Amino acid sequence: MLRVLEDVGLVTRHQIDSARSRLNGEPGVVDVLIDDAVVSEVEVSRTLAAQAQMDWIDISSMVIPPQVINQIRGEDARRFKVIPVGFGETGLVVAVSNPLDIDTMD
Repeated sequence: MLRVLEDVGLVTRHQIDSARSRLNGEPGVVDVLIDDAVVSEVEVSRTLAAQAQMDWIDISSMVIPPQVINQIRGEDARRFKVIPVGFGETGLVVAVSNPLDIDTMD
């Protein structure tokens, strides 16, 4: 993920190295970069979606009908970090937290 952010020019190698040097425990380098306002969560998520050739959607203001939400068990949605958002031509459409996560895509 860091390489993608660097490749598109959102962060520099120096910023990544600086954030990495300040890691102490749980948060990752991207979290440190976001906390330092080097890059925003929206910029990260838009960039990852573009890299995966997926549409980016803002789910913060969406009203998702119960019949859509009920298509995935809550525990599965949390495990795979997905949210069902509607139905498309080929079936259920889900929003994913990390489109580069191969396990989720399977």
